[in-house]
Amino acid sequence: MIIDSGQFTDAKNAIEEFTTQNNIKIFDYLLLTHQDRDHVDNMDWILENYQVNYIFRPNNYSSHSNASSLPESFNKHTEGGYVSTSATYADFLVAAYNEKCTVELFNKSSDFSNKFIYQNKEYSYKFDFLTPTNEREKIVYDNPNDYSPIMILEYANKKVMFTGDAEEVVLEEYINTYGSTINVDVLKLGHHGSSNATSMEFVEAVDPEYAIIQCGIDNSYGHPHAETLNTLMSYDSNIKIYRNDTNGNIEISISQNSLDFQLENEDCTNNLLDGESLASIIQINFGEYLLNRKFLV
Repeated sequence: MIIDSGQFTDAKNAIEEFTTQNNIKIFDYLLLTHQDRDHVDNMDWILENYQVNYIFRPNNYSSHSNASSLPESFNKHTEGGYVSTSATYADFLVAAYNEKCTVELFNKSSDFSNKFIYQNKEYSYKFDFLTPTNEREKIVYDNPNDYSPIMILEYANKKVMFTGDAEEVVLEEYINTYGSTINVDVLKLGHHGSSNATSMEFVEAVDPEYAIIQCGIDNSYGHPHAETLNTLMSYDSNIKIYRNDTNGNIEISISQNSLDFQLENEDCTNNLLDGESLASIIQINFGEYLLNRKFLV
């Protein structure tokens, strides 16, 4: 299963490298959380280069001309919902339609589970969609980020929660529906560590041991925000935080007895710094490097 596709060539190269190393040519499931370009940019490339058997997509209508060939039943406008004008999202819809596989508008009823045999032993996993809680045809949000589903992968008695870019509205929707009934091992923080996508109430409700923040180094939004890091540390100073901007690619391996993290860069010294502070350190270090460098003429 692949969730979102990132933006730019770096994300594409990471996907290609991982699938090549693991001999992946088919995705049983593909999920696009929402229409923003940093989540959908490489989707049409994936659909062109891999076989995809099942697609989950948000109930987002596209008004872009690139999607004008799609039948209304596939690209349907929901009254009051966010209307996407993104050409990239429209291109994804066309590619998804042309894939000729099942395409589902996800909501809380999109759960699926599977069993498999490995070395004569049976294992099973479950993907549990928790939001959106509304009926598919009635899913309406003002903010495109809020279409992102909150969902959990459960395997070997471990729970990993994914949140896309879901913000405060969805966090409240989750808390009002589920309260503190679900505790997770790993929480992938919403919206790249933005302060409007992590609340103390939500962290208390899901009680994670590990927090993953997916953000680029020196990003223009200053992700992750200091408020987010303070929320995590105020709740539990023992939460382990891993980030793409400091740790590079993050790989999680779940087995029957363990939850293991493989970090491209294992140095977590700066993992409690907000994005702006980290960027300042990088710029200072680079400046010192230039001052000390001997140029050959």
